Amino acid sequence: MKKTLLILLATIFAININSQAHDFSVMYNGDSIYYNITSSVIPYTASVSFRGNESYSYQNEYTGSITIPDSVQYQGIYYKVTSIGNDAFNTCSGLTFITIPHSVTAIGEYSFNDCSSLTSVTIPNNITSIGLGAFAFCNSLDTVYFNAVHCDYMGYYLYPVFNESNNFRTLIIGESVQNIPDHAFVFCDSLTSIKSYAINPPNVHFNTFSGVNSTIPVYVPCTSLQNYNSIAIWNRFTNKFPFIALENINISICEGNTYNFYGTNIDSAGVYSFYNGCDSVILTLNINPIPDVPHDLRVSNITINNIEIGWQGNAESYDIYRDDSLIANVDVNTYVDNFSMIEGETYCYKVKAKNGNCESEFSDSICYTYIGLENIENTSIQTKLYPNPTKDKSYLEIEGLTSEADVLVYDMVGRVIKTYKINRTKELEIDLSTYSKGVYSIRIVNETINQTKKLIVQ
Repeated sequence: MKKTLLILLATIFAININSQAHDFSVMYNGDSIYYNITSSVIPYTASVSFRGNESYSYQNEYTGSITIPDSVQYQGIYYKVTSIGNDAFNTCSGLTFITIPHSVTAIGEYSFNDCSSLTSVTIPNNITSIGLGAFAFCNSLDTVYFNAVHCDYMGYYLYPVFNESNNFRTLIIGESVQNIPDHAFVFCDSLTSIKSYAINPPNVHFNTFSGVNSTIPVYVPCTSLQNYNSIAIWNRFTNKFPFIALENINISICEGNTYNFYGTNIDSAGVYSFYNGCDSVILTLNINPIPDVPHDLRVSNITINNIEIGWQGNAESYDIYRDDSLIANVDVNTYVDNFSMIEGETYCYKVKAKNGNCESEFSDSICYTYIGLENIENTSIQTKLYPNPTKDKSYLEIEGLTSEADVLVYDMVGRVIKTYKINRTKELEIDLSTYSKGVYSIRIVNETINQTKKLIVQ
């Protein structure tokens, strides 16, 4: 039967502590896990226990695959599960798999003794002590995943943790492990291989691997081979082999950009790999589209304190600028700018579309001038710039111009390279045939107009 234990609000059965070794049990899916309270004041803690007065009172009480929760509720109080008590799973021959939560810091003496069907076990990161014979006589135990960062105690040679677990063949050491205590794997002569993911060799002691065959293969990170060969105790093992740990990178860039992958600029989505000695990297590159430039800017509902700006576009969000200063980011196609306008001042707005970190060019600007309590002058004009992009000449058409305006052409670094005067002429020729390819700004300005358009020269 499989037991998966979460933080439960399940039915709780209190047991008379005067006649039982356990304090309470938690029922889940028809099965029970038994606990002893180890702290009845804050912080409340509990230890996994066996059922009854003695561990042999109900032999094989725990069977199948069991996941221990990191906390349980009893009489309205949540208890953090911090340990597995002595003999908790002793002689549970039907136990096939155990998941120990990271909340557990101690595994008690003989806690999994004679769990003959247990094939593997993971020692979690926060374990600091493992008691005598904790996994003794686990005759099916093949693999131990040792992830305890700084374990200080694992029994001693008279009562080894893995005593008579004669099929224990593979030890895998986690990348964060810093210390493996003395006698941890003493007399584990059935071991056939050790693999350590720790870049820095964990601190080991004189009897940590006493009795382990020194000629078995020991696999270590490629970049750490020299360190393992030079450090005491580790250097007893004569057959060390480097392995390359794959690093997986997932990167997203904007359309038109490139990603430098070990000297190669990549601009296409896909999966790329790099192998060079101990370096092994797999890159998944995603290309995010740049949103279209917002268009058809308009203003409405103008009062002395408010201007409503609208536009067309289909981006995730939009940055709103007033007079070249960012004033808002919105995820709709309208924005009400609430501020006190000054008589005679001209206010210009432009919008930039955004999809994640990918941004469009700015929209054309639209400007308004406040000229009195009862009158806001719309200085917006209708303009058309074509062809755009162009190879040499382009034409600017303007409708709604009521007075003379200057047309200024700026290059990519903001220098004015051409100037024109325009009255009510419908079309103005702009010749950039002698200039470099790039993006130029065409600005139309007078006392009431301040509008900018982009012109691409190919």
